Amino acid sequence: HTDAQYGLGSMYFEGWGVEKDKRKAAELYAQAAEDGLRDAQYKLGKMYLEGDGVQKNISEGIELVKLAAISDFTDAQLLLASKYAKGENVEKNIQIAVDLYTRAIELGSIEGILGLGAILEDTDAEVQTNLDAAFLYDLAAERGSAKAQAKLANLYEKGITVEQDLQKAYSLYRQASDDGNKKAQFELGKLYVRGKGVPQSFANAHMWLNVAAAQGNEKAAELRDEIAAEMTKDQIAQAQAAASNCASTEYKGCTRLTGT
Repeated sequence: HTDAQYGLGSMYFEGWGVEKDKRKAAELYAQAAEDGLRDAQYKLGKMYLEGDGVQKNISEGIELVKLAAISDFTDAQLLLASKYAKGENVEKNIQIAVDLYTRAIELGSIEGILGLGAILEDTDAEVQTNLDAAFLYDLAAERGSAKAQAKLANLYEKGITVEQDLQKAYSLYRQASDDGNKKAQFELGKLYVRGKGVPQSFANAHMWLNVAAAQGNEKAAELRDEIAAEMTKDQIAQAQAAASNCASTEYKGCTRLTGT
């Protein structure tokens, strides 16, 4: 019965097979939430926090999300952790955020790893945990998270919590870039511009910046246009052709240009 209420509520919330009616959805979610369904507690809590279909009520929203988090609903733990880390809608408390992210990690959440890692990158953060950012990002990277690979690469590039290793940074940025991470593609382009961890090459930089720009990275587009002024027409044409091939192969055919 409770699952049916939640399911019907979702139909009204999304407009699946019925006319969209978020107020009706909230009523159904509320019934399911009262019966202890954590999915409904989380969904209704978000509605109150955002004023989505209901009058905004921060305190009610937080309490509902807390109930779902206590019941090990990972999305609720992640949302609540983010709010405590930022001091958004609640009093800022980094330790509570750490504890919530840690529990989400125990439940298998890669987003929990990324969230906790971001906190631990701040070497001044006074928190109780046996984990560190590099270990966490490496853990998520091994599970195929391109975002984690890019974050771990950033640590090695800048020597944050680990010894600086530009070759390691390049390798990790490349892995994440091949998986389509536009942030990593931008950072990889910057390494080529500066000749950090790899021989300087404006053509290779242009290729990766172009690929990242095509995915909506505006800073990559700006830097690409800047270095284009230092390149020959042939180099630009070669880089553009390589970027086109890279994108068309879903980033699996991104070859390194030589002699440029």
